[in-house]
Amino acid sequence: MSLAEFKQRVRETFGPQMEHATPANVREFLDTIARERWREEKAARRAAHPDDPNPPVEIRREEALSYEDILRRFFADVLAASHDEALIQLWLLALDLAYAGVEEQVEHELGPLFADRGP
Repeated sequence: MSLAEFKQRVRETFGPQMEHATPANVREFLDTIARERWREEKAARRAAHPDDPNPPVEIRREEALSYEDILRRFFADVLAASHDEALIQLWLLALDLAYAGVEEQVEHELGPLFADRGP
């Protein structure tokens, strides 16, 4: 997906100023984009092996032993990506983290209203 296409999708989903963004539709958007990106990768593998109905799947040898290792790998991959791809990846991460914080805040504020108070 190009950067222009990505921006259009964001504006169609959330409005020109993100005025329609909520924790629920942000989560749905992130999940949809992740599925689409996975399908694009799968299609690219098939295109690289047109005669093979079951193209090989690259399984990287993961050397990550901790969450910090995973973060290091992500940010190293972003630095190696094209400008547009890096911008999309970082924007998606920022959106995910920002709205995860919103969900935690709402849960903290509203949780006591729904707590089980017993008989």
